[in-house]
Amino acid sequence: MLKSYCRRKDGNLIIDLNRDTIKEVLTDEENLIWIDVEDPDDNDIEVLLEVFGLHAMTVEDCIMPNTRPKIEQFDNYTFLVLHTIGSIVQPDAGDMTLSANGKRIGIAELDICLGKNYLITFHTEPVRVINATRDKVENKSPILSRGPDFLLYHMADGLVDNYFPVVDELDNKIDKMEEEILTEPSKDTLKKLYDLKMDTMFLRRIIGPERDAINLLIRNESPFIRPQNQAYFRDVYDHMVRLSDLLDVCREITTSAVEIYMIVSSNKLNEIIKTLTILATIATPSIIIASIYGMNFKYMPELGFRYGYLFVWLVMILTTVFMVVFFKRRKWL
Repeated sequence: MLKSYCRRKDGNLIIDLNRDTIKEVLTDEENLIWIDVEDPDDNDIEVLLEVFGLHAMTVEDCIMPNTRPKIEQFDNYTFLVLHTIGSIVQPDAGDMTLSANGKRIGIAELDICLGKNYLITFHTEPVRVINATRDKVENKSPILSRGPDFLLYHMADGLVDNYFPVVDELDNKIDKMEEEILTEPSKDTLKKLYDLKMDTMFLRRIIGPERDAINLLIRNESPFIRPQNQAYFRDVYDHMVRLSDLLDVCREITTSAVEIYMIVSSNKLNEIIKTLTILATIATPSIIIASIYGMNFKYMPELGFRYGYLFVWLVMILTTVFMVVFFKRRKWL
């Protein structure tokens, strides 16, 4: 599906342009065109190739998912690949997911082509910042009046801001895991720690290249970023650096938490062994004495007890059950 918006030089807004109209308004550099393509068909691809003259490799990168965040410069446009938090997916989804709020959050890819008087956004699933920008444009927001590079900044800033709630939730989970490790670590604690560490590493693999791509934009790598708008992209870059720093801290904490878990588990095991050793030591003299004499005295009162055999079995069973329950309550089992 292709959605098109055009702000003409006279300030009028045109929505849902056909191919011929797009060609007409594209020739006047004072017009601004925004083309948003979601879940494209063959006609949409043809418009990108023939009307805007996109390179075939650019269109291929747009169609193929899971492209690494990057920036490429062509003669008449700058191609940018970014990722953002997308829609909620099922817990058994692929690798491009991470845990947050007990759910699985998908990473959505957004491909962007920035030209002199146009901006093309390409995505295969709904993206929150794109939907929000559509609403602003359709409600006569002046955002299109500030040029395609400012429109790109607005989207990039929204994409980056969507990461902060997830990273904050990740940081809160790590704090809770630290408390759990020091108080009552369970069998699932280590798995939870590794899950958090993998989530952190995954986010770093996404945010790191995105930070580098934004850095190239602010270093005048794109001729379509006007000097007066460079400051906005520096602000986005600062947010990316902050996210990277937060994730580096999360990675270091999870690594330290795993080491602490191992130490706590080892100390707990030592305490269990120490307790059992003391119990065994206390019982050892009685066991030795009973084994030497065999408890075969002539005047033992229980020898003539008719149900002595069953009574002994009952005592052994109850003793075993008591010890299992006792060990479980002490979390030794």
